[in-house]
Amino acid sequence: MLSACSSSAPDFGQQLKSYGSTYNQLGDDWLKGKAMVEDGNKLNQEGLQLIEKGNAKITEGNTLIYQGETLKNAAQSKFNTRIPSNYGY
Repeated sequence: MLSACSSSAPDFGQQLKSYGSTYNQLGDDWLKGKAMVEDGNKLNQEGLQLIEKGNAKITEGNTLIYQGETLKNAAQSKFNTRIPSNYGY
């Protein structure tokens, strides 16, 4: 028994076209729709990959912000403890 997904079996669009000129346009439309669905799925997959990369960059950015703020605060604290209070800092 042949599988419905067999690569040798014509798809629905090709079957429609085989019925003659009356169905040629329907077959063309179906094949065009099939190609559009495949292109849409590809774009969705690419978009999801970009979102994953974007989320990783956001996480990395937040880590850098936290580390930078921590370093700034430590430097400010060390500076403030070394300046005599009469300088107004």
